[in-house]
Amino acid sequence: MHHKDTPLPPAVWRDLRHEWLWVYRSKSATEEVWSPKITVPAGVFFVEAGRVAIRAGGVSFTVLPGQAFFSAPGPREHYFERGTRLCSVGCRNQWPDGSHLFATQLSRLAQKPEASALFTATVRLFRTVHGGTRQISYHAATELSQRSLPDLCRHAAAFLQWFAVYVEILTALGVHPEARQEKHRDRMELLREWLNGLPLEKGGPLVPPGLGIGTRRADQLLRSHTGVGLKEYIAQRRLFAAKTMLLENVVSIKEIVFSLGFRHASHFSIWFRRHTGMSPSVFKTCSGDGGP
Repeated sequence: MHHKDTPLPPAVWRDLRHEWLWVYRSKSATEEVWSPKITVPAGVFFVEAGRVAIRAGGVSFTVLPGQAFFSAPGPREHYFERGTRLCSVGCRNQWPDGSHLFATQLSRLAQKPEASALFTATVRLFRTVHGGTRQISYHAATELSQRSLPDLCRHAAAFLQWFAVYVEILTALGVHPEARQEKHRDRMELLREWLNGLPLEKGGPLVPPGLGIGTRRADQLLRSHTGVGLKEYIAQRRLFAAKTMLLENVVSIKEIVFSLGFRHASHFSIWFRRHTGMSPSVFKTCSGDGGP
């Protein structure tokens, strides 16, 4: 797989976002009419009877009984022949920054021998989620319903087992995860440059405009690379600046307090002691004498 060729930090793989949206098995809800252009998530459907026509990414596909179609996230149109019966799973699988794990290499057909293991896994997932029910429509499968915590955990575990087979089949078909690590690195460079340039004497937005992700995702991204979140990163910068100014002994405590954004010297002293275990004056004296 792609990650074997270009290793990523374990935290990045651990932070992949998985959300399964449905698993259904039934006749198509609409027949013999083209749908409007709709946005679909990633997923796969198997045609058990009938025929499906797809328009996606400027390409037309015809999916026959026994074949599977791997949907790419994005806009598409579809047409179901009368009597079409489908078995389908829809899901979102994203990198920590919210971009799609699989995207550009999808929108493809697979013959039954190529995807037979995934069909078996899909039927197993359907039975785990829906019990002894023989068919569930798309609309019923996507309705929000109450579930017990054990059921929720069992269903989530069943989806991950299905997803493992899904990835194996995609790999065999030559489909690999999107190469996001370079964009992660670029975003990290932008994020760290922004954080390193923030003035310490006043607050400001912790995420630069145009980064493309929100504060929560930026915090997770920074933590996966540095081990600390946004606020901790700024706190480390502030502490390093405080220690440097105390050791240089060029400016007064009052000036240090002001330059680091504290309103009162007592607030600074409490904050400094919490991070170092000693007061600013003790740190200054000990360091000047060759202490810690």
